[in-house]
Amino acid sequence: MATKKTDEAPEEVTPVKIAAVEGEKETLPAEIPAEETAVATTGGSMALGEATGEVGASDIQFPTLRIIQKMSDNPDKLDEGIITLDNTLLVQDEKGNCRMTVLSLHKYYKEVLPFGAGIPQSFESAEAAITAGFRICRSKADRDAGVPIVEDAARAMLLIEKPENAMDRSFPYELDGIKCVPAIWWIQSTAYRNVAKYIFSKLAFELKSTGLLPAVWNLSTEKVSGKKGDYYVPRLSLTSDERSEKFITDVTTQIQL
Repeated sequence: MATKKTDEAPEEVTPVKIAAVEGEKETLPAEIPAEETAVATTGGSMALGEATGEVGASDIQFPTLRIIQKMSDNPDKLDEGIITLDNTLLVQDEKGNCRMTVLSLHKYYKEVLPFGAGIPQSFESAEAAITAGFRICRSKADRDAGVPIVEDAARAMLLIEKPENAMDRSFPYELDGIKCVPAIWWIQSTAYRNVAKYIFSKLAFELKSTGLLPAVWNLSTEKVSGKKGDYYVPRLSLTSDERSEKFITDVTTQIQL
């Protein structure tokens, strides 16, 4: 933080004496000005109990919705199939259901790579992916064509409702009396078919006139068998409930993505 300049003479700084440690060679200067000591310790004026500075959207990391799988990073040893945020915060009720509002859903195309092969490329349009030499993978023939492929993917921004057995502080927003936490969901592969296509379809028909914000969704998981063993897939359903006008107003005034 810049220091305001004045015409007054600088204040005299009283030096702080630094004693050498017995048995060791003194490596510090004999004297350090008290003002410099304070700056080195705090980096400037700080407000206790607050985070300050130019904090913006790039400094905020949204929790990510994840389903515990056999190979998940699972520090709390949660059961497979559990719906969590960041593999730690339980966001489902005792019946395994997670209620949510979908704030936004954005489709893109993501490169398909073998597990651990690096960071996949992503494209905002099929045209951009094809121009870059990729093929859109929507069938086994596309996958076996011998060229780089991308698949349909989506990014959803969510509001997760607090289940009864969760701590209030983990759900800091209260919207028309409903405690929630914002989260992001990266949707691809089987989840894209089960979730993103389902939402896009509902938007084309039942939610055509209202959009996403009034809708209440229920998320659960289902165990399926694959070539590499059993795993859990998401199952999303549109409930008959609707958000109140106050809830939607609270969303638009309190939530910034």
